[in-house]
Amino acid sequence: MRVSRITTNLPVADIEAAKGFYTDYLGLAAEEFNLGWVARFTDPETGEHVQLVTGDATAPEDSAMTVRVPDLDAAHAEAVAAGYEIVHPVTTEPWGVRRFFVRAPDGTVVNVAQEHQTPPGGGWGNTPRGGAGGGGVLRPPPRGPVDDGNAHPADPDMLRSMRPAPLPSAVGPVWFSTAQARDAGVPASRLRRSDLSHPTRGVHSPVVPEDLADRARAFALGMPAERAFSHLTAAALLGLPLPRALEDTAMTGPLHVMSPTPEGQARRTGCRGHRGLESRATTVLDGVRVVALSDTWCDLAELGRRRITADDLVVAGDAALNVLPGGDGVSPAWPLRRALEARVRPRGKRMASEALPLVRPGVRSPMESRARLVVVRAGLPEPEVNAPVTDRAGEWLAEGDLVWRRERVVGEYQGAVHASRERRSLDAARRDLIEDEGWRFVELWAESLHSRARRLDMLTRLARALDVDASTLLIA
Repeated sequence: MRVSRITTNLPVADIEAAKGFYTDYLGLAAEEFNLGWVARFTDPETGEHVQLVTGDATAPEDSAMTVRVPDLDAAHAEAVAAGYEIVHPVTTEPWGVRRFFVRAPDGTVVNVAQEHQTPPGGGWGNTPRGGAGGGGVLRPPPRGPVDDGNAHPADPDMLRSMRPAPLPSAVGPVWFSTAQARDAGVPASRLRRSDLSHPTRGVHSPVVPEDLADRARAFALGMPAERAFSHLTAAALLGLPLPRALEDTAMTGPLHVMSPTPEGQARRTGCRGHRGLESRATTVLDGVRVVALSDTWCDLAELGRRRITADDLVVAGDAALNVLPGGDGVSPAWPLRRALEARVRPRGKRMASEALPLVRPGVRSPMESRARLVVVRAGLPEPEVNAPVTDRAGEWLAEGDLVWRRERVVGEYQGAVHASRERRSLDAARRDLIEDEGWRFVELWAESLHSRARRLDMLTRLARALDVDASTLLIA
């Protein structure tokens, strides 16, 4: 068998989402054709190209490459004689290409195709390289699209007929269920076209949901109404701060879905199922049902100490108390404590119970929470958080991140928001104002929380300001 050209077929989930890398980074800027399920992108100067395929339109399997041959029938006969498996028989496809699929002994599926000869009168894109065009006139290789056996871009009217039909407005602009499509008169065959993504079984979308909120909204269309998002998914949707690794998992990993116990765990691709929804409060957030804040905090403790720490729960609890109603006047973490005590032998109860006494309302950022925990765990007096700083007459001067009122000491966490020259200038003026009224000012940096040497220096300066013997500090 003589081969005239080979094209690699790269499998992709979505051509529109994938093509930017090939057109922008690799410079294959010319889109020779795009049938929705297959498209070719070519370097307009060198002719080097790549072909992206989401799924073959007619063959039972996708091919790894397309091989063009001058004599398709001879190639087919040779494959049969050699005993190779014919995956797709010799077929003249609706887009005008004659081809067959054969499986190599290693399992690779190859699309073997023959170019169509130019019809009488000539025409571009149909003539084999170095072949004869209409009327027997020799033509140079075409600069435009060339038939490769997956698609035949020579006829624009044919290409338009291959494009998926527009969806009716009744199914909505983003995602829709199979039932909604059926009610709008969309045939089942249209839902199988490659221009649609399928976030979960029974849900379809002309775009791929990217952020967590969109993924949850799309997935919710395929869920029974009595289920809700929980654990990491609920925490991220509700805005609870998570450790970086868990945050990445929440944003890109499986969606956590909770069901009532009698129904069993949800079992779908792309989700992690849980039971026990009947014992949890839920809320609706942007049209999506999620486990409520207090119960989500308790569910985070179920993840175990290998994935989350007591300090992480304190950080999340501090953030939760900024949203939850006030405490009972005795315990500032009363809403979280009530949710935990309502459970019967919950997993993670010991770690949640360790965190609860350290949770405080009024904290503005996760790093403020962590700075406070470092200070308290070292044995220094606990400060007020985001408390007013007053002058000698008791008038308001500023607000401090960590305030020791009796000792007249302010600890200020310097995060990235304080990095600009303008912000540093404002901070310096504010510090001068506070120190002029007899307060001592100690800056706390992120590096002081993560580096033991820097942490020791920071705690020593705080101890000196608070008149605490530095030798008594507990430095982890």
